[in-house]
Amino acid sequence: MRIFLSIPFSGTSFNVGSMTWYHNFYESLTALGHDVYLFSVNLDKHFLHASIPQWLKQHREKLTDQMWLEFSEQQKRNRFDLFFGYLCNGFIEYSLLEDIGNLGVPTLNFSCNNIHQFYLVDEISKHVDIAVYSEKTAKQKFDSVGANGVHMQMAANPDIYHPYSIPKEYEVTFAGQRYANRAEYIVDLISNGVDVRAWGPKWTGAGNFNDRRDLAHKLLRLRSIFQVHGVRKGVRYISGYARERVTEARIDRMLAGHVGMGLDDEALVKLYSQSKISLGFSTVYEGGLPGGAVSSHVRLRDFEAPMSGAFYLVEHTPEIEEYYEVGKEIECYRSKDELLDKTKYYLRADKAREKIRLAGHRRALRDHTWKIRFSDLFAQLSSGIHHNPL
Repeated sequence: MRIFLSIPFSGTSFNVGSMTWYHNFYESLTALGHDVYLFSVNLDKHFLHASIPQWLKQHREKLTDQMWLEFSEQQKRNRFDLFFGYLCNGFIEYSLLEDIGNLGVPTLNFSCNNIHQFYLVDEISKHVDIAVYSEKTAKQKFDSVGANGVHMQMAANPDIYHPYSIPKEYEVTFAGQRYANRAEYIVDLISNGVDVRAWGPKWTGAGNFNDRRDLAHKLLRLRSIFQVHGVRKGVRYISGYARERVTEARIDRMLAGHVGMGLDDEALVKLYSQSKISLGFSTVYEGGLPGGAVSSHVRLRDFEAPMSGAFYLVEHTPEIEEYYEVGKEIECYRSKDELLDKTKYYLRADKAREKIRLAGHRRALRDHTWKIRFSDLFAQLSSGIHHNPL
């Protein structure tokens, strides 16, 4: 199949320079034998500004023109079978998707984190033939806007995420943004004598109103929240953020010496092999706003960590049980007390920890690669289970 692929490269908007989605999508699709044309524009900057309509408006026409130029030129040389985007609302003019469809090429858009950030893709999802989402419980959100939603869960690329034969340097680690209940849970472990280390955005005190550059970004973000969500959610964001900063300021002292800045791709994968226990968190705020309703979902890390050979201890969410046997391939916790108890137990129980670690790695390799996910997705679409099949 010949595919036009337009994606960000980074795993998150905070980690510009990462190649996560390039490895996940481009390399996995080409490894399956598909002829993939990669759009020349890396969408990392667009994702960094995905919730700032003013910035997107300034760049929309240029991105649309460049995308159409490359698509139409390549289409003349060799017809595409699929347009595959990882785009948010307002990145491009939606008429472009209609023009591509008029050429007989189905349009697909992938999105994740839809449990709490569906507002970033609710519009574009209506304009593509196939809206692929990763969280099973997000189905009703896509149904509510009349999108043709198709579920495909996250995965990992074993060519990138694999174990390293290196010594264990850390007891317990976490790599990811400081967000929701993460700092609270990690501080609880530290205060109970567990040596926990965390790397990523906002752990070192950066990313708050004391940073003028971050303040400017937050003011733009705040204005967009009022525009997108309305006054009520905007006020809730302000009050929720203020409460969160007061709470987190008190625990910053506890984190000193235990936290660091974000890791590059290779260092992140190696960290899983350097750690006796790798933590995962599932809690999110509905709407992405502090103070919003709390929910949870399966995340990209839930496949990357076991694929990298980690002993993975993750906050429980019901959907995780569809992908792993809890207690045999990964472990889960439902509270701070359970996290503390299981952490202390598995730090002592080397044989039990190793047995679960190896089983989780085998399961990830067997069932949770991106090549498997894409093969299953394309088989569904080609079979006509969903309208607008390939």
